[in-house]
Amino acid sequence: INLCGQSRCGKTTTGSTIMAQAVWHGCPTIVIGNKTFDPMLYAIRAAAESVNRPFRLITLDRKMPTSGVNYLKHVLRDPTQLPHLVAGHLLDGLNLSAPTEDRAGQFFAGAQLEQLTETLADLMKGYRDQSLRDVAQLITNKRLNRDDNYAIAALKNALSQVARIPQLNLASGDPSDVD
Repeated sequence: INLCGQSRCGKTTTGSTIMAQAVWHGCPTIVIGNKTFDPMLYAIRAAAESVNRPFRLITLDRKMPTSGVNYLKHVLRDPTQLPHLVAGHLLDGLNLSAPTEDRAGQFFAGAQLEQLTETLADLMKGYRDQSLRDVAQLITNKRLNRDDNYAIAALKNALSQVARIPQLNLASGDPSDVD
């Protein structure tokens, strides 16, 4: 559900009512808000607690206690995952894929896909609790020639930014990890 409208027209009230109803009915509910702290969280939390459902909050606001999720840990522990598909999804998530009409973009996307697939395949062979921070380190520290380094510069930059987000790089057993 995407709620759009002018300021002060009731988007938060409408959204919190819809989300609270979904929680009451047992639907897993994810809310992405654009406010510093969205008041609808109170309604969703109350709805979850009233029917004994778990409520977890993941936020990038450094002032709020938060949960987190190590996406890569969940992917790497599943033996049915294929490295090239995981790498492709990560590139899409990092907004590094390219349209088919953009031949130069396809060159860079292909080089990034190759490096990410190789790195993920190596990690999947000897699964440990890895995070995107570990992938960023492995790719950044990999010895490459000048042209290959240039071709994956955007990937290195995107991974280094994601590696700085603590909520996405939780260690195994962290009490704030949403497993």
